[in-house]
Amino acid sequence: GEWDLVAGALSSNPERARASVNEHHHILHLIETHAPADAVERAVRQHRAATLASYLSSREDRGGAQRRTA
Repeated sequence: GEWDLVAGALSSNPERARASVNEHHHILHLIETHAPADAVERAVRQHRAATLASYLSSREDRGGAQRRTA
């Protein structure tokens, strides 16, 4: 499920984990300061896209390493 994706993206990439925490802080700041809804939505979508990209990249890296060693 979605949480598996998140766990995979973050556990395989410590830099992404730090960026994710910063993105969460940014999203919370937008909400707390009553930013326009489209700004909050854009930040959330960018966060989700970055997490998905990290996950897919980590899968490609692992798959490539597995194919090279097989």
